[in-house]
Amino acid sequence: MPPSCKSCSVSRWTRCSAWPPRFEVKDGPVAPYRLHRRMLPPHLPGLCFVGLVEIQVRWVASVLSGDTKLPDTRTMDTEIARHHRYQAQRYLGSPRYTLEVDFRDYARQLRGDMAHG
Repeated sequence: MPPSCKSCSVSRWTRCSAWPPRFEVKDGPVAPYRLHRRMLPPHLPGLCFVGLVEIQVRWVASVLSGDTKLPDTRTMDTEIARHHRYQAQRYLGSPRYTLEVDFRDYARQLRGDMAHG
């Protein structure tokens, strides 16, 4: 619940006028966010969004240390588009699954990046 609003419940906080939402799932593309490996915006170098998943932390550390090289921006954009098409097919275009990830496939992908440098 937003700290400045006592009238909102946890389930309604995205509609609170005292604390506008930063993220809102709307009807539209399943995966509208263009993030390489669901963490790095290709056109904003140096910015990354890391969850509390150990494999993500290890992957980012590997990238930052230079042990894992990132592909060029065009390749990242192509991979992101491919992932979005896969998400739309697998989760039937439902906005509920915008950030859904099959962890085993995702972790395998990140480990593969690190193994190949």
